Amino acid sequence: MKIYQYDPISLEYLEERDAPLDPIQSIKAGKDIFLLPSASTKTKPNLSYKHGFAIVYDRASDGWKYVEDNRGKTLWDKTSGEKIVISELFLNMEDYTDKEPQKLGASLSNEELLVQIEKLKQAVENNLSISNVEGSKTKDARQLEKESQDELGNTKS
Repeated sequence: MKIYQYDPISLEYLEERDAPLDPIQSIKAGKDIFLLPSASTKTKPNLSYKHGFAIVYDRASDGWKYVEDNRGKTLWDKTSGEKIVISELFLNMEDYTDKEPQKLGASLSNEELLVQIEKLKQAVENNLSISNVEGSKTKDARQLEKESQDELGNTKS
């Protein structure tokens, strides 16, 4: 009898092999009785190799399915920003992204600052209130322009 082994943690298909014979039960029954080791099934994988995917056992359906194989990819944790390189079959991608987060404390270039100043000016001119981070005070165009120019002056080399 053929059995199909899978990794006990990732459930990834490993190999087909012959089931081991149970010598005691075979003698008692007077016929061959085979063992089914853990992390194996009698259900043959009905899927063929597919690039970028692993064949994984689905216990609920006693069948096989494709799971995206991200091994070797570099990802970042969405919460901490921690960089990881996937080395094992990884099933939960919800908490990770393939986009590197911006470094905290990275300063804007002078050109980027000027673009931000122009956006602020336009917002004020369009009568949009811009809340101060420290409270609910709004700033007028002159205050914003002066602060932006002061900041620009402090970033020049």
